[in-house]
Amino acid sequence: MPSADPLTVPVTRRFYGREPVADWPAGALIGGLCVAAFVFVLIVDLYSESEITVGGLGVIAILAAASVLTRRMLIAVVTVAVMLRFVSVFLGGVNPASALTQIAAYVLVAGLTFLAADAMRAALQSARRVDRLSKVVSAAIDLTEASSSPMDWVQKLMVFSVKTVDADRSNVSRFEGDEMVVEASFDQSEEPLAVGSRWKTQSQPMVGELIRTKRPVQGKPALPADLAPEVADVVRQIRHYLLIPLVYEDEVHGTIALARYRDPAFESEAVESVQQVAHLASLALRSSKLYDELVHARFMAEASTAQLLKRERQLDEAQRMAHLGSYEYSVERGETSWSSEVYRFFGRDPSTGGPISFDEVLNSVHPMDRELVTNTVNEAIQTLQPYSFEYRIVRPDGEIRTMLSRGTVMTDGGRHAVTLVGTAQDITDMKRAQEELIALTKEREDQLRQHARRMEALEKVKTEFLLLASHELRGPLAVINGYVSLMQTGMLGELPEPARSVIPTMSAQGATMKSLIDEMLETARLEQTVELDLEPVDLRDAVREAVDTTTQPTGSAERVRLEMPGEPVDVLGDRLRLVMTVSALIDNALKYSAPRRAVTCTVDVEYSSAVVIVRDRGHGISAQDMPRLFTRFGRIVTPDNARIQGTGLGLYL
Repeated sequence: MPSADPLTVPVTRRFYGREPVADWPAGALIGGLCVAAFVFVLIVDLYSESEITVGGLGVIAILAAASVLTRRMLIAVVTVAVMLRFVSVFLGGVNPASALTQIAAYVLVAGLTFLAADAMRAALQSARRVDRLSKVVSAAIDLTEASSSPMDWVQKLMVFSVKTVDADRSNVSRFEGDEMVVEASFDQSEEPLAVGSRWKTQSQPMVGELIRTKRPVQGKPALPADLAPEVADVVRQIRHYLLIPLVYEDEVHGTIALARYRDPAFESEAVESVQQVAHLASLALRSSKLYDELVHARFMAEASTAQLLKRERQLDEAQRMAHLGSYEYSVERGETSWSSEVYRFFGRDPSTGGPISFDEVLNSVHPMDRELVTNTVNEAIQTLQPYSFEYRIVRPDGEIRTMLSRGTVMTDGGRHAVTLVGTAQDITDMKRAQEELIALTKEREDQLRQHARRMEALEKVKTEFLLLASHELRGPLAVINGYVSLMQTGMLGELPEPARSVIPTMSAQGATMKSLIDEMLETARLEQTVELDLEPVDLRDAVREAVDTTTQPTGSAERVRLEMPGEPVDVLGDRLRLVMTVSALIDNALKYSAPRRAVTCTVDVEYSSAVVIVRDRGHGISAQDMPRLFTRFGRIVTPDNARIQGTGLGLYL
């Protein structure tokens, strides 16, 4: 696995931080030419027949060397020139006085020219830096106006960086634990990395260097073993890899990575340009929907460029529409700065502006809430924790409004609070709406309680009516059924043919009436109290009795198919009510099945429980009607079963 190299740029030697024009190898070539010129001067002086020397021409070579060479190379060239002048004196090519004058001229011209050239290079470099910074700020302003979200801003800044430094590929990643997560990616020719891709930071030694030094790192990326094949192919093509840290509050929380598939490496100017972009990208990555962070970002933007004043006006308008204002409290000065909306909350003119002392703010707070405000602010300053509280203010016209304040504490990087940044919201209307809702809810609860009491009384009346009606109807019905029985047996004499033909109908209706009265009586008793007469019962016998009780009056025994085990199924139960329960289920199944369809009644044993299952092939019941099945009088009437008679008490019982 390749190791990460420290950041290197083509120009490695500098004088007071400024780059010379020529270093190795161009500087060596220029220096060699200058030395050759001094050798030529030496030869001319030695072999010239006249007393005129040309050593003064060496100043031209000195000027050239001092303008473009590094300090060390220039010293070397001047040293060689001085030595050759001494050689010329020793060999008789020039007199000592002339040589000393020329040497002094060499040194003086070299020093002055080098300083002048260095100052010019510094001025040009500063101009380029200012130009780059201007372009970055201008691009940031344009991107801020065009972007709809912080991540959209990051994406555009990244593309801007790629095009500015002539890179082929770039991505912005944030650190999450021991992993790097791609937030944005761009490639001028290949498929970019997918947003959300992640890998371990330990797989990239360059990342460890970046986090440790918090400075840019350039080298060749490592190739982790678990990298996807398509990503590994792209990484192998990268020749130069530049990582710029995204630093926020002295902590590296992400990186901008730039790659070239070709030479040369990234120059120092490219590194500076991306570093400027990295500051903006870092803020964008750390921003969120929390309003206090947006307010803080707005204050920072206002301090950096006048163009963002337009954004502040837009923010003020948004606050007016949302009834939400922002403030900043300086702990050291004890002064508060408000947005325009907060001025309006307190009934003041926003045009007055200027810092407001904390005591002046307290004067506008309701007297009963001043201690709450003071204690909350002091506690936030001491604990450095976010805060949220409600309080009342009194406006100059005497109107009382309720405010909700939320904020966070900005520190100096240690444990000392510097500024409280937060939002203020007028929640008076919301509080009134809550109070009205609470009052309405209480009124509704009272109405529901009264309705429940009325329903309870009504249910009691119904139960008493059922009990009374069933008792009062049993006597007359017994007399009617008795006379019908006498007529059936002929004890009342021979009846005419028309009378004999209606006797079966009267008998069946009497049985139906008796069954209805029994159900009404049982319903009334069950709602008063439930007492079971428990005894050992063979469930098979109870089911047979239920089938006989249900089918004999209607002659439908052949429609019921019994499936029971050969051995007894002993249970502890109330035989009478078991029979009644199964009878109700079988009767319901027979009523709502087609006339020739069979009904199956199964008795089975599952583990330690006895199970009775009644199956029919009726029309079925919709899901929304099922909750009414086992309620009193809960009969479900549809066009398909409207002709079927019933009371709705069988399944209830």
